[in-house]
Amino acid sequence: YHKAKVSKEAIPKTWNDCVNPFFKGRMATEVRPTPQFTELWADKGEEWTLDFAKKIAANKPRWSSSATAALTMIAAGETLLFCPTTYGTWYRQASRQPNFTVGFVFPEGPILGSRGLLLSPLKGAGSPNAAMLLTGWIATKGLPILDTGRESVFHPGTKLGAEFKRTGREIKVSGWEEIAESEKRAKKVLEVWGFPKADK
Repeated sequence: YHKAKVSKEAIPKTWNDCVNPFFKGRMATEVRPTPQFTELWADKGEEWTLDFAKKIAANKPRWSSSATAALTMIAAGETLLFCPTTYGTWYRQASRQPNFTVGFVFPEGPILGSRGLLLSPLKGAGSPNAAMLLTGWIATKGLPILDTGRESVFHPGTKLGAEFKRTGREIKVSGWEEIAESEKRAKKVLEVWGFPKADK
């Protein structure tokens, strides 16, 4: 949300606060439902997620091609809110700009994480030993150095892990079975939004 243009009272505290009429036509939503809506689905179920998607569309968002583009619109004052979104895109900008005009909040419920961001060597990799060394370095010394906002929420050496520990929020990581269903779920969200389908 834009810190200077969204009052303290209007800052979303729940997911449904994103569809407050105050933000109608003045918010952004990414056209790709993955991972935001598919992670909400894993936590809240199909009925809630599709209803939320309908409410988002009814609030007349500016459809964005990426989280970076939506964040840029907020920083420029063109929109007031980006919902739903992931933490990493905002964090990478805010961590480099001390007076960043965009704030970030976690609505009610657990902090949702996806296994889709896990890093591990692939079976049949050309250099499996090098992949193991890289993975080991990232899991230990390299993790705090990377500092992208996508590090482990469980690792005490990351800013993200320390922040979640401070807030005392529940963390819920979606299982592999949820990831396997994400494409089907994303298509259902797109159907709710009524986006045109490609001929081929």
